[in-house]
Amino acid sequence: MTATGQNTAVSPQQELVELRRRVQSLEAEVTRLKQENASLLVLQNLIRQLPVGVQVFSADGLCIDTNEAHLRIFGVEDRDQIVGQYNIFADPLAEEVGTAPAARRALETGQVVNLPEVHFDLRRGDPRFCRPEGEKYLSVSFIPIRNAEGNPTQLVALNQDITAQKQIEAELRAGEERFRQVIASISDHIYVTEVTADGRRINLYLSPHVEAMTGYPYENFLNDWRFWPEHVIHPDDRAAAAGQAEKLARGEDSEIEYRLVRSDGAVIWVRDRARVKKQNGSLIIFGLVSDITEHKLVELEREWLTSELRDVNQTLDERVRARTAELQAILDAVGEGIVVTNLEGEIQYVNPALERLTGYTEAEALGRKPHIWKSGKHPPTVYQQLWQTILAGQTWRGELVNRRKNGQLYDVLLTVTPIPGPSGQPVGFVGVQNDITPLKEMDRLKSEFISTAAHELRTPLTSIQGFSEILLTRPDLDEARKNRYLTFINQQAQTLAAIISDLLDLSRLEAKKSFELTQDLVDLKQIAEEVMFAFQENNPAHQYIVKGPENWPKIQGDPLKLAQLLKNLVSNATKYSPDGGKINLRLDIVPEYRLVHLTISDEGIGMTPEQLNKVFDRFYRADASNTAIGGTGLGMSISRLIVQRHGGQIWVESEYGVGTTVHVLLPLPNRPEYVLVIEDDSVLREVQQRGLELQGYRVLTAADGRTGLELARQGLPDLILLDLSLPEMTGFEILEKLKSAHYSADIPIIITSAMDKRQEIELAMTKGVVDYLVKPYSINDLLMRVRRALLSAHQESVSAS
Repeated sequence: MTATGQNTAVSPQQELVELRRRVQSLEAEVTRLKQENASLLVLQNLIRQLPVGVQVFSADGLCIDTNEAHLRIFGVEDRDQIVGQYNIFADPLAEEVGTAPAARRALETGQVVNLPEVHFDLRRGDPRFCRPEGEKYLSVSFIPIRNAEGNPTQLVALNQDITAQKQIEAELRAGEERFRQVIASISDHIYVTEVTADGRRINLYLSPHVEAMTGYPYENFLNDWRFWPEHVIHPDDRAAAAGQAEKLARGEDSEIEYRLVRSDGAVIWVRDRARVKKQNGSLIIFGLVSDITEHKLVELEREWLTSELRDVNQTLDERVRARTAELQAILDAVGEGIVVTNLEGEIQYVNPALERLTGYTEAEALGRKPHIWKSGKHPPTVYQQLWQTILAGQTWRGELVNRRKNGQLYDVLLTVTPIPGPSGQPVGFVGVQNDITPLKEMDRLKSEFISTAAHELRTPLTSIQGFSEILLTRPDLDEARKNRYLTFINQQAQTLAAIISDLLDLSRLEAKKSFELTQDLVDLKQIAEEVMFAFQENNPAHQYIVKGPENWPKIQGDPLKLAQLLKNLVSNATKYSPDGGKINLRLDIVPEYRLVHLTISDEGIGMTPEQLNKVFDRFYRADASNTAIGGTGLGMSISRLIVQRHGGQIWVESEYGVGTTVHVLLPLPNRPEYVLVIEDDSVLREVQQRGLELQGYRVLTAADGRTGLELARQGLPDLILLDLSLPEMTGFEILEKLKSAHYSADIPIIITSAMDKRQEIELAMTKGVVDYLVKPYSINDLLMRVRRALLSAHQESVSAS
């Protein structure tokens, strides 16, 4: 309609244009709303992922959104309890703690309002937030959100839970207060002094007790370090105190006793203990000065009283007790087993040596009779004669076979003597058991050796004598038969010479003296090729093969003895191999253990397990029948001794009907000392390893017995640390295997165990360990014992060489 009130017609085209314009405007508005909605969703997701608590309030204080972090702070599980339900301006607790006024201020000013610390008592206030556990401390920030016109329409609250921080601060304050109280309660004087790089001394801390100890004002010491040594220390003790100061200045800890002169002239004794720590180019001295005046007086008084008592109270009763203790100590210390019985034969006393010898502890033996040791190897008449002799007041002496608690038999030289009473009649008996088992075994071995040697020598001598008599008594023999007999004589003479040569070598090696090894760098490859070439020339039916790397390492040793070793081993392989059989000599380098590993293998008849157990026995041959292959039976014994004198190990693997392989491990030059640790506790195993490695040892570790036994065979350790409590196999079982195996029998073993009973320690010592270390122990104690054991083993090796 126009201004004059007349209707103006609008064409359809104009209406269509206007309609399109409105549609485009609506589409643009929809797009904008979608974008804003998308941004809003991103913002909401961001808020809900934030680690701090977030609340969004409307302008009238109603919570319109919150995140999980805020719910966790107040222990609320359902966000619907807060969103659309909680109004900050209607919460009395919010008014009380100041969050409501801060929110209003942010809306009114349009500025961010921070509350660094807000204390919420969760035991009261809005029931939705009430919790029995107590209180929360929050750091709260209110951030206003403006509309397009710049007016605050919403409010974002950021809540940072600082409860843990407040608790830590409270604990620190409490700890500081306790420390101050402790320092105040300590009667000793504590000081901390810095020694700068240019030698200046600065007192960093002095405890207040310095005033009570010396009578001088605190400031005198704090402002001047020299006041203590120049005015307080007794003039006669200043030189000794100056020596302590010099040690501390060199970075050495120190402890000294000296006198102080107090301000009132009184003299007191103190003990000054100081430790030094390096820090940023300076030395920090931490010292503790203790008043020991009373202790000194008591000490002097005790010395005086002791002297007086020693001079005055030497009564007859005390002398008797002293003498009795002396005799007891002697009995406890002697190496022979001693037993004391009454007239009925009931045991009254056994010494530690007898406990070790029999396996019965003193508690187990007391009150019982000596028949607990009877072996059943002697007729009753032996014991009847013994009792008749001692009841008549005479001494009985003889050899017996006794039985230990574990059933093992042992030989003793027994002497039983009556104990005369006041009337001269026996009141009891004392028996001394001297273990002669080693002597008996030595006699047996000596007899066996002489018998075997005589047998081995008699056989060729008989042949020589027989053929010689024929030649001497039968001049009619033709030249062919004479030559044949002379050839037999020559062969038997060579056999006899070989036996005597082997016996001499064996006795020299076992005697350890009069037998010296040269120490040269030996070319093993050259020796091996020469030995194998010689055998190939003399035994063309066999195949002799040398294998190994292109460059063989040289080792330290005696070239003649190493050549003898290879000759012995290759000779055995040749004798027991069929024609056409292969004899392989192989060398491998074992870099992780600094060893060379020689193997000599054949395709011969092999050995049974029973034969394998005797392979290093003197004069032993796998086949000792009349049709057996010739030999003295000493080659393997000699080979083993040669290897041991070179610091190596030798062992044999064989399968009957398949063949035999001899293994030899020899150390490379300058090989470090290896220690094998067998310990199932991983932490303790690492402690031992790190401590040993810091001292330069190479360490092999095993968490169980099977791994330990394998490393003992492969790694040729110089010493073994063995725990007794291990999985699968006990430490005693492993110890038995180590001591019975040829490759580990001579390795020193130290037990490291929590088992501290005397029976366990003595059992381990009887099985051949060199030391027994009871847990817990210090790493320094362990290292000292390791050094001692290795030094002892080294000295034995030097004397053996």
